[in-house]
Amino acid sequence: TTDGGGEESSPAATMTFRAECVALTAPMMEDFTTNVTTSPCWQEAKGLLSNNITLDYSSSEWGHSTGAARVNVYGTDRREWLITPQIDLGEEGTLYELSLKVALAEYYDNIAPEPAPDDKFAIVISTDGGITWSSENALIFADGDDDVAHNYSDFTNSFVRVTYPLQDAEGNPLTGLIKVGFYAESTQSNGDNNLFIDDLTIALPTSCAEPVSNSVV
Repeated sequence: TTDGGGEESSPAATMTFRAECVALTAPMMEDFTTNVTTSPCWQEAKGLLSNNITLDYSSSEWGHSTGAARVNVYGTDRREWLITPQIDLGEEGTLYELSLKVALAEYYDNIAPEPAPDDKFAIVISTDGGITWSSENALIFADGDDDVAHNYSDFTNSFVRVTYPLQDAEGNPLTGLIKVGFYAESTQSNGDNNLFIDDLTIALPTSCAEPVSNSVV
């Protein structure tokens, strides 16, 4: 531009500020009313669930539908992560419990899911605030493994509530900053299904289970 005296002047610099993501404090809740994948404080990634996980923080198949987070679980290369902001459990040694609702529905019609024995869903806890991830700190829903209590094929198009105590292998409560990763995997092109998660809470354990029977619509 040119000022009144004919001298050239530089245009004003444009600066963009990104708000810092502040750690959430337990107890907390996320009802997925809005699409968390558009939040700068939630992360998406790809990477195979293993003892020493390397994540590519770029994008994923996670999205939003019917007031829940949703991921399409199909194909030979689905290794999809949705990751919370940091969550501060405090340093007092309080035992918190993670709880959320999970449903699985056929891709096109939201009816009962198609068989997909290779597929997995996992809740993975990073105990150092998201620096490292490992399947050793995970609740894994899969078929054909030694854990017969957590089968992927048990999920249906009606929501069920899943709980996971936030404690280490010795039963000691986790403390400090954690992140939670929700992982979906498919390695074969068989059943084509959508997996939904909703109503995530981290709170004190309760003996009164909430009735959960509403279907995915």
